[in-house]
Amino acid sequence: MRAVLYIIVLSTLCLGQPSYLGLKTWTQSNVVGLSGGGYLINVQNDFRNAAMLVKAKRHIKFDVIKYPAGISSQSMAGATQINNNYLGFMVSRISYGFFEGRTVDNIETEDYSASDIHIQGGYAVRSNSGKFDIGFNTGVFLSRIASHKASAITFSPALIYNGKLINLSFSAQNYGRVFRHYGQAKESMSGSIITSISRSMQSLPIKMEIDYVYTADSKNAIIFSGTYVFLNGIIIRGGTSSNKLDLITDVSFIKNVFSDFGFGVGYRVGDINMDMNIYSYGSSGMVLSIGLSIFY
Repeated sequence: MRAVLYIIVLSTLCLGQPSYLGLKTWTQSNVVGLSGGGYLINVQNDFRNAAMLVKAKRHIKFDVIKYPAGISSQSMAGATQINNNYLGFMVSRISYGFFEGRTVDNIETEDYSASDIHIQGGYAVRSNSGKFDIGFNTGVFLSRIASHKASAITFSPALIYNGKLINLSFSAQNYGRVFRHYGQAKESMSGSIITSISRSMQSLPIKMEIDYVYTADSKNAIIFSGTYVFLNGIIIRGGTSSNKLDLITDVSFIKNVFSDFGFGVGYRVGDINMDMNIYSYGSSGMVLSIGLSIFY
């Protein structure tokens, strides 16, 4: 049952990649509150838009996310600047828990575990005119299910146009090459192409964003997200997406309203920022996260 929940939950959150779910699973806290959006308004955007490193201040960030069915993720990310070069790194781990081992004849065997590790480095630079930010991430993805292992190299380029009224972005996420497969079957990597547009309100401290996520082997999605910054340093964030339509059931009107809905609160004191986020992916499932950033 636990293995079934693992497939259902991650397929819902990650838009349905069958072989390497860990590549699209959220591993940073504030992405949870934005329902997976925030490619332009969220500097710490789960390392999905490398060009955003230009806007990132020097920091190191720690995040923990708790999914249903005993699944959890932990990550550490950071950003720095050397002259006009912007650098970042991220190490994330997803643990899917322990499972009861059984053969095809339903004979008990040793219990086993499953986990994914993704190690990434990023680089970004701003054009001389300041109109464009260019960046890319590259990394190594290591996956393990019991004694079966898989590994891949990932590459994610990004381009941002900084306009007077709006910002536009085009990014590709988790393209690359598989070097080691789980078994004889050769699973393929399936990257995503994301188009983003964001705008800051002139009269209010509000940022709004719309993202279109295209994935060749699964359903595409439109994500709506935004943030509001109070004068005392409190940040409110929220988001939802077109996936809500697939999660509506006849269980409860209230539960349908809050399905595929993210909400989060962040607060900065001096050089320390903390955030807590929650995401409801259906009528009975919640994702909880907490993050801690230290600026230097």
